[in-house]
Amino acid sequence: MKKLSTFVFLLLTPALLLSALQVEYSLGLEEDVTSDKAVTAMVGEALYITYLERGEARLLFSSVKADGARFVRVRILSLTLLGGETGITLSGDGKPLSLYRGSDGSLVTDFFEIGSMPAQFTLTVPGPFMGLVSKIAYDFRDTPPGQLSLKHSYEGVNSERGIITASGFARFGGGSDASVRLEAERAAKVTAYRNLGILLKNIAQKEGFEIDGSRLDVTIKGARVLKKELTKEGVVVTVGIAVNGTPGLSDIVKEGL
Repeated sequence: MKKLSTFVFLLLTPALLLSALQVEYSLGLEEDVTSDKAVTAMVGEALYITYLERGEARLLFSSVKADGARFVRVRILSLTLLGGETGITLSGDGKPLSLYRGSDGSLVTDFFEIGSMPAQFTLTVPGPFMGLVSKIAYDFRDTPPGQLSLKHSYEGVNSERGIITASGFARFGGGSDASVRLEAERAAKVTAYRNLGILLKNIAQKEGFEIDGSRLDVTIKGARVLKKELTKEGVVVTVGIAVNGTPGLSDIVKEGL
């Protein structure tokens, strides 16, 4: 059954990567992870690790390749019951890899190119140690880390240039001096910002992204004025941000998607 599920995953991965920002493959902790020195046992769906001596114990697991993926990272969700989690290290083919605390509390590596993926990984724990590992997963993606790939087309998004734009219009008030024009420009700019926010939320909803609301307002206010057009009735102001860049849509999408 395990071999069949792996085969199906690898068969479908190219299509999945083209339609999703990130695809996860979770290892079977009981089947895919072996131990050196440590005593391991399954507790529910978690792997229970015991090593009460001084020194180091290791968990070993092999890499999984996915056709169509360009980048991959390792993600480990664990709970330390005895010992120091800061002493846990990960290496690939004997070379140390940096581990960071992810947004979901897991230990994650940086994304690296699939071509440089090690054949085997070693998770080292310092003794004495007791803990639970509930997940060891590979996150595959087809875009560079920190970059987004939009699956759909949107009015206001130039996919070739990677720019998202929105416009706002304001009518001239009474009078004929320069202050009337400036007031209309300011009002049109505010409307353009509002329309840009609506567009970004619509894109996120349709693409399945989760956005950080606190960063959304900052990104919108950082949008650049790309064009001002005068008409007989008023002013049209167009503002824009990048899909990937700063300010950009990639700035406000939460990690882990």
